[in-house]
Amino acid sequence: MDCNTQLPQKRFLLKKTDKFWSAYDFLSGAIAFTIGLALTPWSNESFLSNHWWLIIVYGLAVFLCTRIVDLPNPSAHSSSKIYETVVFSLMSSVIAITILAVIKLIFTYTLLGRYVMAISALACWILLWAGRILASKIITPHKTRIILFGTGDLAQSMYTRLEEKSNFEVCGFWGTDAASEINQLPLINPDNLEDAAKELNALEAKIIIICVDDNSPVDLSLQKVLVDLPLHGFYVLNKGAFIEKYFAEISAEYMSFHWTTSFFAMSASSQTFMLKRVIDICLSIFGLLVTAPIYPLIALLIKLDSPGGVFFYQKRVGYLGKHFDIIKFRTMGTDAEKDGAQWAKKNDTRVTRLGKFLRLSRIDELPQLWNVLKGDMSIVGPRPERPEFVSELMQEIPYYERRHLVPPGLTGWAQICYRYGASKDDARKKLQFDLYYIKHLSILQDIKIILKTLPMIAKGSR
Repeated sequence: MDCNTQLPQKRFLLKKTDKFWSAYDFLSGAIAFTIGLALTPWSNESFLSNHWWLIIVYGLAVFLCTRIVDLPNPSAHSSSKIYETVVFSLMSSVIAITILAVIKLIFTYTLLGRYVMAISALACWILLWAGRILASKIITPHKTRIILFGTGDLAQSMYTRLEEKSNFEVCGFWGTDAASEINQLPLINPDNLEDAAKELNALEAKIIIICVDDNSPVDLSLQKVLVDLPLHGFYVLNKGAFIEKYFAEISAEYMSFHWTTSFFAMSASSQTFMLKRVIDICLSIFGLLVTAPIYPLIALLIKLDSPGGVFFYQKRVGYLGKHFDIIKFRTMGTDAEKDGAQWAKKNDTRVTRLGKFLRLSRIDELPQLWNVLKGDMSIVGPRPERPEFVSELMQEIPYYERRHLVPPGLTGWAQICYRYGASKDDARKKLQFDLYYIKHLSILQDIKIILKTLPMIAKGSR
């Protein structure tokens, strides 16, 4: 059949695997609540039939919660994510049963039984994580096959990065080099839509990533081919868009002048920032009230552990470059910076014995809730850096100052996506996650980051 008369391949808003796990999460909630109702002492057939709507609502609540926390699917599963799967499953089941209890109270003016809540949440938690872990052991993860358009440095760096990902597979390159292969992969060079569709289908490629810059313009006829390929079921993305969509970060390689000048306008609305501030005030007040009773004990332990003050104050750079004094529990000796400002290091010898525990548990950061209440910081945002380091990083890392378009935070997207870093290379990598957060800032995103931070604290990662 001629390519121009060929019907486009059918495309779905959700992949088949996503649809399956969406249905699985809903059924897990519905089954779990049915179990909770059935195991109550007063359960009978009429009791279950009178509460059918609660079964459906709990299933929907579980489905929504698993999507908010990004509960991993086996298609992108690894042994390193087992901990995350177990913890996020627990979060989803508990939050969902809380939502159900509130809905029942609003519509029926009656409370949901604690016994039912406990059994339902427990059953749902087991179903959510057990199903995923079992599937990860017996299902071979599906790899999305990719063609890289281009053969230069951008294509090579993209190839190297995709080789590290278990859910993607580069199956060839698209370019005009004389060679027939690159990196032992086929090199294609179709010059019309029909040949392009045939060769891509033969390689079972689904995504074409454009890895050429503005200095290497694409021929107009070839541009037309790339523009029309999505009509035949292929996804065509430039490297920057691909990294943003699938890796949740912004690549500095594709930040042009026109893009960066409109960056602030692409961020959240003023209403979102206002609501974010209201949430910050509520959470910081709540956090300060809850943790205040342990402050005297921490102060006493710090005094007994090493000489010096209880609190540690340090200049940091905040919103729009404004400096402020961050406050923490002291974790280092009083002479830690006698030789000037230094990057923190792993197993830093300047950290006291108690300080190691305070840092590991993040208890040292509790006083920063006062910074949040004052408006110097937010609960979620890029971590604030010291002025001495900011001036260096702004000179060496393009667009580093863009981090200051939003208030700094106690936790952030970079903190949950990248290991604890204390070097210029780490700052460069984390900037890409911070820029992604700024561009996609939303209250839902903040909630997701907060939920993802909790298991990190429990695990002791920083």
